[in-house]
Amino acid sequence: MIERLTIGQDTVESKGFLFDYLYSYLLRFAKQNKIPFSESIEIPNDLLTDFLAMLEISLQDLLEDCYEEPTHKQRSKFPTRYQKIWLKEKLYVVDYRKDIVGKIAYRIDILINRIKELN
Repeated sequence: MIERLTIGQDTVESKGFLFDYLYSYLLRFAKQNKIPFSESIEIPNDLLTDFLAMLEISLQDLLEDCYEEPTHKQRSKFPTRYQKIWLKEKLYVVDYRKDIVGKIAYRIDILINRIKELN
């Protein structure tokens, strides 16, 4: 089980199910790039672009397979539950508080944006 991901000087601690979802993607990425795979993974700066691409693929896979557009009624009744995620020129509106797919997608999106700030 992965507990910590280090990207440059930034460390991301395990937040419940995020690393559970990303586990197979992280395993393949680590093996392909000869990164030691254990409870803590360190991503070298020269692989940030590839790591970012891997995260975007994982997010795209999740949204293509599991995303359900919320109804207008849901969005207007609970507007603070929803966040917008732009991916591949498409807008996804996810419930990042109650929906498991929305929670994972939102956390991956945050991680992607943090890595983009490092680049």
